[in-house]
Amino acid sequence: VLGLYLALGRPSQPDEPAAGRMAALEKRAATAPDSLGPGDLLALLDARAKADPSAFQPYVFKGQILAEQGRDAEAARAFASALERAPDSPDAALGLARALVAQEGVVSPQALELFKRVAVLSPHDPVPWLYQALAARQAGRLADSEPLWRETLKRLPSDDPRHAMVTSMLEELKAKPPQAGR
Repeated sequence: VLGLYLALGRPSQPDEPAAGRMAALEKRAATAPDSLGPGDLLALLDARAKADPSAFQPYVFKGQILAEQGRDAEAARAFASALERAPDSPDAALGLARALVAQEGVVSPQALELFKRVAVLSPHDPVPWLYQALAARQAGRLADSEPLWRETLKRLPSDDPRHAMVTSMLEELKAKPPQAGR
């Protein structure tokens, strides 16, 4: 490691202060935003969150970047931080719910409650309805899933790729109706 540092680093140069690095990053963000990588964006979002501790949006954006990278636990923490600051943010609640599903592989009770909350906060969004239908299906409550699939379908644009999946789920229920009590 020391050899690598001596070869690539500048041991004779003083370290650049963090403020200087951040100023350069902010300048690059303003002049060439496409040149920023995820690490750069995360650093900028951390700085914005630190500058305004009550702001929730930096945490939402951070959660989205982390989720895209498959860093589900970190994404969940970022979205939870956003939700603490803005309890009525559908973006924060939806982000947290989706991160929990990605982390756990199923729609957990906590994620389900968040999806129900998003359905109220953002009534035209099909995503919370889709996940509620999936949760009912996962739990074997097929009769309960049918109205949720229908609500999803009502909210999906006809050219949305998920339209075919939802239609297929409804056709499956029609072909094999759920038994009473399920």
